[in-house]
Amino acid sequence: YGWMLSLIQLANLLIYFFYCRRKYQECASIKREWVEKKMIKDIGISKDKSYATVLEPASGHGNFGVEILKFKIKKVLKEIKEDNIPDQEFTKEYEIRSLLALASLYSNDIDKQNIQELKQRYSRYMSMLYLKYSKNKDNQIPTYYDIAISNILDTNTILSDFIGKNS
Repeated sequence: YGWMLSLIQLANLLIYFFYCRRKYQECASIKREWVEKKMIKDIGISKDKSYATVLEPASGHGNFGVEILKFKIKKVLKEIKEDNIPDQEFTKEYEIRSLLALASLYSNDIDKQNIQELKQRYSRYMSMLYLKYSKNKDNQIPTYYDIAISNILDTNTILSDFIGKNS
């Protein structure tokens, strides 16, 4: 069924998000990556499948989203290994599962420029991971994979204001 944020978990996520932004600007000793990893742990997706649904309601530039993708791709690799996928089928299995992991991440922001940057960032990150983990001998990203990433991001990354007057 996938994982859905409960209202309490969503509230905790937003509190951490705003705490991180405020404190990160005020105090250089707070490490953004540490806070993002703590947020992932605290929202409870660590025990879920790689395709568990995650909503990022205030995406910004995608720092938290990239951490979620890192987590999801690690899960994809672990699941492929646990399923004993043969080497000759690894790339196809990775393609399918990594796209499912991306497709289960929904992002929202009120700033059009943030959304554009977020899509580019997710796309670059997915491409980098493909080149790193696939066993594709020509070291190229297939056009169909790139198009799938683009279509998923166009669908799942939206410009809107969840808490504004016109929501």
